[in-house]
Parts: sequence; structure tokens; C-alpha cells
Amino acid sequence: MGKDTGKNPETHRSPREQGIHASNTELKSMIEGITARFENWRIETEKNPNPRMVHSLKNIMSLFDTVIGMSRSNTSFSYKKLVHEMSRFLESVAKLNSLIVDSLMEDDILDEKEETSVNSALMEMVKTAVDLIMIVQQSFGSGIKKLPRIPTPLPHTE
Repeated sequence: MGKDTGKNPETHRSPREQGIHASNTELKSMIEGITARFENWRIETEKNPNPRMVHSLKNIMSLFDTVIGMSRSNTSFSYKKLVHEMSRFLESVAKLNSLIVDSLMEDDILDEKEETSVNSALMEMVKTAVDLIMIVQQSFGSGIKKLPRIPTPLPHTE
């Protein structure tokens, strides 16, 4: 028997238990919310730039803008898969940002250990960006022939 949580099991089930799946409209709304939060974060970063990240963030934003532009086209794809990869990407960006801020908090300089940690987080962020790009290219590759494919320097990793 399961642990009694005091909640009615008929009304307090996870969406997976209830068999409820988010519609494409709901997922599109979630993507738009993520986009708004990411844009706010980008604006904040522009107001208080970190010299080591400005160039990387501009590249990331151009890729992200391309993804958003493609998502507005009239092609079908899995919003769930796209939202999942977008959330992984945003998580890696947030982790990298936190590492940089924490490293610079005390002495405004990165020591060797902190630089290694930041470089590792940067590589993880690039890998998640590549995974996101791969999903977009696979989903839109046959539907959008007029848009160039985004070159990916790193091999796709799962």
C-alpha cells in the first residue's frame, strides 16, 4: 500500500496517471512563456554584461531566434520534445550564468578551478544548444526548404 498523504487519490494524480496530455496549443503557450523569460534574461544580461559571455550569448540568441522563427512557421513537429530540449537548454544557460556570477562574486577574477568549471558548463550549454538545433532541423528539414540549415560544430549527443 502507498503512503497516505491526506489527498484524495481521485483528484490528486499526476498528469501521467490521469492520462492527460498537453495539447499543442498549451505547449505553444509554454514555448511563448519560455521565450518571454529568456528575452527578459537576455535584456538583463545586456544591461549588466559579463565580458566573457557577451559574444557567446549573442551567438546563442541568434540560434534561439532562428528556432523561434521556425516554430512560427506552418509545419508540424513535437512541441513536447521541443519544450523539453528548450528547458534543458535554459537550465544549462542558467547554470553557466550562476557559475560565472558565483565565481566573480568575491574577487572579480576566475581562478584555474573556476575557469575549468565555467568551461565545462559552457560546453554543456553548447551541447544542449546543438541538441535543440538537431530537433529543429529534423522536425523542419523537410517542411522548410527555403531556410538554410544551422551548421552544428559538435556531434549530436544524447
